[in-house]
Amino acid sequence: DLCFTASSTDEVESTLRIIDRWSINNDMEINWNKTKIIKLLPRSSPVNPDSFTALYHGKLKFVRDYKYLGVMLDHKMTLDQFITQLEGRITSFLINIPRAQIKMMSVRSRRHLWKTYADCHLSYGCSILAMHPSALNKYSKKYNKSLKIALGLKKSVSNSKTYWSSGIWSPDLRVKYTFLRTMMKTRWMYGPEYMSSLPEIMVQAESQI
Repeated sequence: DLCFTASSTDEVESTLRIIDRWSINNDMEINWNKTKIIKLLPRSSPVNPDSFTALYHGKLKFVRDYKYLGVMLDHKMTLDQFITQLEGRITSFLINIPRAQIKMMSVRSRRHLWKTYADCHLSYGCSILAMHPSALNKYSKKYNKSLKIALGLKKSVSNSKTYWSSGIWSPDLRVKYTFLRTMMKTRWMYGPEYMSSLPEIMVQAESQI
């Protein structure tokens, strides 16, 4: 998979020519059916993405949303669809596994089952959730609820005690750790000059963490 950001249609076109040329030279072919472009817009913008003209000889079409590496991104970066996707996994755990059956399992089995349903998909979106606190807070509520049910804890038990007893990190802590690790790895691989070219929102998120 490959993705890139650009500030103008000319930059998109020139970048695609480079990628296309490299692909031809290396006996590879771009799958244009899976190659899309999203124009990021302010949330208050009335612009309809469907009105944009396709680029690169009509091969590259604009879309409202796109699923990239397991994360559903939309043109206003609300992350609503991704949060719905994550909450759907938790709902599957709450609905499909009878609570009486959960109580019969050992704590270790409950923990493993819950991680299989609810926890594993969070790792896909940790870096982007670090830049979207409101979406993370929305997801955390159902995350905490399902974990308490899996462990057989009462609703009144504090979230901090729930995490401590289960040995599972809170969504907030996991997101911050993953994001900082990504930023540190990027800085080590590409150096300070590349870091200065990153979107401002990523730099702001790192400083807040």
